[in-house]
Amino acid sequence: MYIVRDPSGTCVIICTRKEDTKAFLTGKDGVGYTCEEKLPTTKLPLEVHDYKMGWRDDAWLVTACSDNRGNGKLWCRAELEPYQWSIQTFTDSYEDTYSFETEDMAQRFFEKWGRSEG
Repeated sequence: MYIVRDPSGTCVIICTRKEDTKAFLTGKDGVGYTCEEKLPTTKLPLEVHDYKMGWRDDAWLVTACSDNRGNGKLWCRAELEPYQWSIQTFTDSYEDTYSFETEDMAQRFFEKWGRSEG
């Protein structure tokens, strides 16, 4: 999997083939774009589930607007491994709740997509 980021670092495109990234990296519109390879996790789906069960009770929770669900999930897929996060949709009106294994992961997500109370 290849992760393409725009110059500001906010827009993320996930490509499965390296040749698909060239359209984003060439030409005058591609200035400042970066591409990095992210190797897939080696855990099986059952192993991912069992691992998540170990930290879910002590998870770090972040709420985000459900309108940003696609962007939030893209960020998680680009920045984290599948076993390090999960999402519960519509936990409140226009709100999703993301669970993270560590405080650092939750803080990084909150800075991009989190919803402040108030």
